[in-house]
Amino acid sequence: NEALSKLNYPLYHLDFETFTPTLPIYNNTSPSQVIPFQYSLHIEHEDNTIEHKEYLAQNPLIDPREELIVRLLNDIKGDSSIVVYSTYEATTLKNLADEFPEYSEELLSIRSRLWDLAEIFNKRYINFYQLKNKYSLKYVMPILVPKMSNKYLELKENGHVSYGEEASNAFLELMTEKDSATLKTIREELLKYCKLDTESMVESLRAVRVLNTGVS
Repeated sequence: NEALSKLNYPLYHLDFETFTPTLPIYNNTSPSQVIPFQYSLHIEHEDNTIEHKEYLAQNPLIDPREELIVRLLNDIKGDSSIVVYSTYEATTLKNLADEFPEYSEELLSIRSRLWDLAEIFNKRYINFYQLKNKYSLKYVMPILVPKMSNKYLELKENGHVSYGEEASNAFLELMTEKDSATLKTIREELLKYCKLDTESMVESLRAVRVLNTGVS
């Protein structure tokens, strides 16, 4: 109850995808620096309506960070809660604030609004024996939302991007791939995968509320 009471609508469910090129690709970056290139944002209103917004760098040969920041600041307005899963988004926002000081105040303001759904399971406010101390969203979501249990598996079985490292590698492929049809397919896979992450967060949080109150 205490954790859920801190949520303020509309809820912005946010997930970043990043890659870490061993050799710097962009100016003013370092070896193995984490570079965000994509995000998915599901906006959940108090009446249960949902909006979806997303960003994926159009030209991977151009540093995507500033464009991503501008889009994100435009998409996340107000002072309501931003739902994430793990501390990764907080770290990414802090890094962006350090790298782009002209946007630092706004990025840190966004960071201060984060609410981490993973803590519900890390702190065992809710626990399932099937988790076996694994709290990744890919483990938690199938238990909480059985109707979505095969979503990630379907991506994997169809040879599509199905986890973070594959997303990073797919973005690197965009830099060298010349075939337009292949480029389109890779972009579609990246968008579908990242969207599934935030959709999973929406449905998992809804299931947590039902477990907490007994009311669907």
